Amino acid sequence: MYICLDACKKGFKAGCRPLIGLDGCFLKSYYEGQLLSAVGEDANKQFYVIAYAVVDSETEKNWKWFLTLLQEDLGDHGGLVPALKEIMPGSHHRLCVQYVWKNFIKQWKDKETRGIVWECARCTTVPQFEKVMLRLKTLNEPASKYLDNIHPSCWVKAYYSHWPKCDNITNNMAEVWNPKIVNYRSKPIMTLCEELRCYIMRRMAAHKRILQTFRGKIAPAQQKRLDQLKVASNSWTPTWTGNLVQHLYEVSGKGQRVRVNLTQQSCSCNVWQLTGLPCEHAIAAIAHKNEPVENQVHQWLTVDALHATYEHILNPVNSQQYWPACDAPKPLPPRLKRLIGCPKKHRKKDPTEELMKTNKKITKTYTVQCSKCGETGHYPKTCKGPAGGSKSKTKPVNVLSRPIKDS
Repeated sequence: MYICLDACKKGFKAGCRPLIGLDGCFLKSYYEGQLLSAVGEDANKQFYVIAYAVVDSETEKNWKWFLTLLQEDLGDHGGLVPALKEIMPGSHHRLCVQYVWKNFIKQWKDKETRGIVWECARCTTVPQFEKVMLRLKTLNEPASKYLDNIHPSCWVKAYYSHWPKCDNITNNMAEVWNPKIVNYRSKPIMTLCEELRCYIMRRMAAHKRILQTFRGKIAPAQQKRLDQLKVASNSWTPTWTGNLVQHLYEVSGKGQRVRVNLTQQSCSCNVWQLTGLPCEHAIAAIAHKNEPVENQVHQWLTVDALHATYEHILNPVNSQQYWPACDAPKPLPPRLKRLIGCPKKHRKKDPTEELMKTNKKITKTYTVQCSKCGETGHYPKTCKGPAGGSKSKTKPVNVLSRPIKDS
């Protein structure tokens, strides 16, 4: 069962960046199955549901069917990889670095090696990426060969397409959607679809209400990031080259020099081209020209794009007793595929989750002693023993427990 609501389709095409996150999650109802989802990201970095479908399993055949219908709805907006290559051969494809990293640390678990994956993914220039890969090769050659087998255009920022104006290296926009609907996934299929429609309707209405309070030109999340870049731009010194056509600048600072082209909205660091927001080097050059930085932000990151995304509404639907009678056959339930035993409601924990917990909290425990009776484990106010008991001369002990480091 494939569902693409008209308001979601029009809103994505009108104001969202052309990057779609695809993901599937398990259903926990009597018939089980999978929920395939296509999720985008609006100008304010909030997830935006485009389409979803209920299938029996997450297979290449089902993904091809889902992507074929999605392409018919969206037009040229660009078990999954074979389906993408066949249905959308011209689309730019990215991998979630979180899953690349999880597969990587199953073989190489030392702290220095496993951290290089994220360092490589965040590189915005090719020389920077090649330098990190060379360091990995000297550190662990088999690990370097493993990453060489993954095309860098799928997981490294330096090789990303500049068209989407989005530098996400994880599929968080789809991963956030799945926990939001976790309570609906255990319901029957028709009830699930209706609950998802109501949730999307409430979410779009809430965004439209919040949009009325926005007064700036740039979306709030983008404005916050731009303000941080403005502060960082104070460390850079722009020098105009004298070019009146392209407005070329040489920006220096921190022992580096980069080339900024204000006409083409490009910088040697590649950040401006990737995100649509001027980088700290470009902001320094724009300030030298005495122009507002907001004028150089891409239109997909503005409040106008947000209004275009959420200007459409989901029409209300009457309950079943108000539907007109028809002779159409009733939908049949899917074929039952159940394993022996009680169905599991909780997900299986990934074995790599323990390695992801880098910031372990320090817990503090106390051993208290009553000053009334001398016993431990309670305070004088809650003491039920006789006064003047055998008081110990030992003071209360404060025990600070810290996580034991791996030897």
